[in-house]
Amino acid sequence: MDQARFLRVKELFQRALAWPAGDRGRLLAEACAGDRALEAEVLDLLAHAAAAGPGFLAGAAPVGAPAAPTLVIPGFRMLECLATGGSGTVYRAEQASPRREVALKVLRLDSLAPGHVARFEREAVILAGLDHPGIARVIQAGVLEDGTLRLPWIAMEYVRGATLDEHVRDRRPGLVDLLELFASVCDAVEHAHARSIVHRDLKPSNVMIDEAGRPRVLDFGVARAREGSGAGAEGMTRTGMLIGTLAYMAPEQARGARDVDARADVYGLGAVLFELLTGLVPVPTDELELVEAVQAVCNQDPTPLRHLRPELPRDLEKILAKALEKEPERRYASAGALGADVRRLLANRPVLARPATAIYQARRFVRRNRLLTVATLAVVLALATGLGFALANLRDARRKTALATEAAGLLSKRMLDLSPQLGFGARERGHMETTLALLERLRDEGADVRGLRGLRARLLYELAGLDQADGNLPALRARLEAARALREELAASDPHDLETRTHLSQIYAKLGEAAREAHEPDAQRTWFARALEQDEALVREFPGDPELVEDLCWSLERMAIAASERGDQDEAAPLHLRRMTLAMQLEASDLEAWKKLYNLSHAHLFAAGAHQLAGDLARAAEHARECLRYGKLAHELDPARRDLLQWLADASQWVGWPLRDAGFLEEGRRAAEDGLAYAEQLVLGGAQQASHLATLRRTIDAVVAYARSAGDLTALADVAGRTRATLARLSSSADAAQAAGLEALATQLEAESGTVPSAAAPR
Repeated sequence: MDQARFLRVKELFQRALAWPAGDRGRLLAEACAGDRALEAEVLDLLAHAAAAGPGFLAGAAPVGAPAAPTLVIPGFRMLECLATGGSGTVYRAEQASPRREVALKVLRLDSLAPGHVARFEREAVILAGLDHPGIARVIQAGVLEDGTLRLPWIAMEYVRGATLDEHVRDRRPGLVDLLELFASVCDAVEHAHARSIVHRDLKPSNVMIDEAGRPRVLDFGVARAREGSGAGAEGMTRTGMLIGTLAYMAPEQARGARDVDARADVYGLGAVLFELLTGLVPVPTDELELVEAVQAVCNQDPTPLRHLRPELPRDLEKILAKALEKEPERRYASAGALGADVRRLLANRPVLARPATAIYQARRFVRRNRLLTVATLAVVLALATGLGFALANLRDARRKTALATEAAGLLSKRMLDLSPQLGFGARERGHMETTLALLERLRDEGADVRGLRGLRARLLYELAGLDQADGNLPALRARLEAARALREELAASDPHDLETRTHLSQIYAKLGEAAREAHEPDAQRTWFARALEQDEALVREFPGDPELVEDLCWSLERMAIAASERGDQDEAAPLHLRRMTLAMQLEASDLEAWKKLYNLSHAHLFAAGAHQLAGDLARAAEHARECLRYGKLAHELDPARRDLLQWLADASQWVGWPLRDAGFLEEGRRAAEDGLAYAEQLVLGGAQQASHLATLRRTIDAVVAYARSAGDLTALADVAGRTRATLARLSSSADAAQAAGLEALATQLEAESGTVPSAAAPR
């Protein structure tokens, strides 16, 4: 059963459970619409649910309740329900031979998705490979088969005792006893790390303290074998899915990174120790929406330990701070290293943990406060305009040139580093042109060092992007040619300059876009091919670099689109396929999660277009939905990025075509309305660029097209009102021509819908 089929079966199963037994047949007959196989699968699940009792379904069986007597696993007698989790139920059971009590974990009926089953079966494999007194042992595993039903189960050593948090709350151990207990937990996790196993869900409730006072680590259900370990090393989750418990989750895991390592467990152990010492989790998430909670885990520092408990040793605060570092490379390398430092503290020896330096803290502040930083930077850039004059009075000309070169290089590099995140536009053009003029003046005065030439090329490229947005094709081409000359000269003098070669690929691609706007298909193909050739060479020379693979994806996409526009589907199809394959491979890389998702979103959109042209409308619609899903996930992970809002606004209208052609008119209409909401958010969320207003116009047109096709005058009136409301909130610096076009459109829609136009607020 594929994933889509499973989700449909699960949905109907859960709906049917809420109906009286006598009415379920009628419900399924209507919902399945003649799909007898689907109806039979749901009825089969319902029959097993009735036989197994309520313990298989979330919240149905309270802890300590007797086990369902009709659930029979050969060789075991069910005694009571111990716990019910997200996908499994744990029972206390009695094994027949040898006679002993065990903890029997069974996958719930409504969690029989392929991923859940694979994860459950992987837990048995992982636990079977671990042999440590601090980890509960696997006794036996199997699958209960009954007709089409396959229900995996694991019999584990039954640990009598209390969870770690209950033990600490009830026994109140002293600091030394607590730290010794925690170091023992680290030993058990280190045993897993030494075998390339990452637990990924360490928390107090997943550690039991047995009757002898020894800790036992439980629940390796979301553990993962690291690559090369031989124990199911392939990843079982997809980027964007949060696997684990957010309050104890390392930032890289919360962001959706797939290949987390032992340092994610170090963070989890740090969170556990923080809670045991303070009664609080390091970063509270319970009252936050998911996206806000992820942002908090990634960006919010925990309260320093001694602010909460001043009597604790300063070195213990250092240990916790190191374990809870946001950046994995700054944490302990493994649970064993963390436990060893705790034991150094207990032995009154110097610990390895050291507080973060002031320079590192300053760098983190800049990364987390981009808007504040760029506002400050704009002031500094304005001062840079007069930098040459301010230095004119210095007597030493060589010193003057050196200082000016250093200052100009630093300022322009900082501005260009911030540009992609902040979406520099027309308002920043003056700063960029001033900085470019300063760099050219330094060149004329003999300070044309390699670094400044690279910065000049980047500034020319950024300004060319603004020329493109303004429709100034001659200026666009002139700046790109100047940037190309600089980068090709730099590449010739140092073929190993990776930054120069990747930027050169971007310049070639932008020249191809300029040729496309000039209706020069041969030149377009030539430039796109040069960009692709450059990216192919870089991927060959630097295998495994995800940033270079990402660049190659974009080159393949450009070539595929150009081929499709020429009507050459034989050339376009393999390019689309390779582009999609590489985008999916990026999921397993260490590329930032939002970039993986954004790349996949793009890939699915253009795959939708390719299938639409080929007449495969069903697959086109599937890719269209995946495009939006991945785009929304990317935006949730980094909601401050305006380029992701731009993409969602555009993609939401573009997917309407394959959805509409496949017969999903209502779904296409909803996507267009979402696109309009994203465009409004884009326009009103910052500097109002002409390109953003043009996006707003396109999304309005898409919604209007659906309203007109349905003859929905109310929808036309609603769009007119929304357009008027947006116009009233535009700043006075908004592009006048685009605003005038929007006002004219609002007037036209009001006339069509028969509504009385409302006066636009002055801007």
